[in-house]
Amino acid sequence: MPTSAGSGEDEGFQLPYEVRTSFPMEQVPAIALKAILFAVINFSATVSICASFEAAGQEWDANRELLAQGVSCIAAGVTGSPPVGASLSRSEVQKMLGASSRYAGMTNGL
Repeated sequence: MPTSAGSGEDEGFQLPYEVRTSFPMEQVPAIALKAILFAVINFSATVSICASFEAAGQEWDANRELLAQGVSCIAAGVTGSPPVGASLSRSEVQKMLGASSRYAGMTNGL
């Protein structure tokens, strides 16, 4: 089992840094601010993509989109993957090619 540099244990290998065992409560405001900024920027990008699709006659619901992004980002955080976000370039290519099924959306997301 890995041990931190200052633990004094002789087993395993030594990590070049100290491993935290508690959550740094003093950093909560900074983390919350970063999370809020990320959510606003991510949702703004999604709204711009949805607006381009709406101009082409496809309807969307902002509340449903915000809920889907929130659930996806929470699931990403729980599983250790990067946050989820929309991609204008992939969405525009999909729209230009005429893809409209859910399978096309899933393939686009992968």
